[in-house]
Amino acid sequence: MPGPPAEPTKLRVLRGNPSRRPLNKQEPQPALSDEQPPSWLSKEARPFWAEFAPVVAEMSVLTKADEAALALLCEAMVDYIVARDSGVNSKINDAFSRALRLMDRFGLNPAYRSKLKADPKAPNNPLEKFTKGGGQ
Repeated sequence: MPGPPAEPTKLRVLRGNPSRRPLNKQEPQPALSDEQPPSWLSKEARPFWAEFAPVVAEMSVLTKADEAALALLCEAMVDYIVARDSGVNSKINDAFSRALRLMDRFGLNPAYRSKLKADPKAPNNPLEKFTKGGGQ
């Protein structure tokens, strides 16, 4: 398939839809993730899940449908560390490339994130909502 890979509508909106192509108004909207790692995620990859899941959940790009991809990112990070420690350049480059591609998909890369435009979120803290006039 020629051209860049498809990008989720939510990320296109955050980027300001630079291509100005019509947005998919019928894109499936999976439920947001509960941030629990899949049972098959390795013990070594779980710290990466604990690091990445809250970040992408806060950006509202982690859904139930994305959990496996995030888990693959965590496993790629483990592969990168193992390869780096072994000193085998081809394995280091492969693991690094896989991790970076997946980071791009979730907006976890500074170069990619700089293209995103996010609206300020409404406060989630009830006290903050109240003090800003949104409570009773």
